Amino acid sequence: MRITKSLKQSRKNKGYFIKENTCFEQVMKACAQVSRPDQEGTWIMDEMIEAYSKMHQLGHAVSVEVFKTVNL
Repeated sequence: MRITKSLKQSRKNKGYFIKENTCFEQVMKACAQVSRPDQEGTWIMDEMIEAYSKMHQLGHAVSVEVFKTVNL
């Protein structure tokens, strides 16, 4: 993934940070839980998570995670 200069600046100003491959399976499971208007369920089934996780372990799939910075 190429992070542009404007994305780097936006990241600093908007209070979030980007990581890669820190929680691959958790990202897939979270995406599977997102409700979608006018749809029943999702294509991200347990079998798909298992297959993609295997591809990740073999180095053929990556995840890019965006985290919001919490100000306490």
